Amino acid sequence: MDDIRMGLAGLVHRGCHGWLKCMKAVPGCKVVALCEPIGPRLQEGLAATNDPDVRGFVDFDKMLEQGGIDAAAIVVQPENQPALILKALAAGKHVIGEVPLAYSLDDCWDIVLAVERTGLTFAMGEQVSHASFTRAWKKMVEEGALEKVLYAEGQYCHGRAAHRYWEDSVTGRQLTWEEARSNPDAVQSRSWRDATPYLVPAARPGADVADTRRPRSRGHVHGFPISQLRAS
Repeated sequence: MDDIRMGLAGLVHRGCHGWLKCMKAVPGCKVVALCEPIGPRLQEGLAATNDPDVRGFVDFDKMLEQGGIDAAAIVVQPENQPALILKALAAGKHVIGEVPLAYSLDDCWDIVLAVERTGLTFAMGEQVSHASFTRAWKKMVEEGALEKVLYAEGQYCHGRAAHRYWEDSVTGRQLTWEEARSNPDAVQSRSWRDATPYLVPAARPGADVADTRRPRSRGHVHGFPISQLRAS
């Protein structure tokens, strides 16, 4: 199978130090392009790839057109994510996005319909479905080690450090509350808006272990291991 050529859009700390690191560790996944409108963040991301052939873009449309990618990983604010997902699908790219996906059902349906129309694959990241402990639980259930599972419940407690709520809009640097008070370029980060994203990693492993999810046809909207995509 050919490598999946990935473009990563959004290089906040989560994108640069989380998504980029994970994608580099996936066999068959090759990061070839990064997109970030804030210059220092883009340079930090390019340095983190340790690959001089990775191209950097400040414009998402140009990454789609010139980045030579098969799929896009979109790690931006929930209010901006649907439009970028739709652009990528329209450009013929598979997409994996962040949680939460969107803030309106209309945006969610637009994505579902675009996936069905194009036949491409869309996945929401942070599913935890493919984590080693989830696979181990599923194997235990399949082998009968836990007898018949009648009920599963998941909870998730996410820590919020003082620097998670503000960032510098010019440099992209995360700011503490004290730094934000005296910084005219301080803006709220996505942490202010992440009220519900962790419903997915809390509940999804139980659904997968119990095999209760329903597959979709004509394209796929679900947790899908990116390594199973084939380069077109």
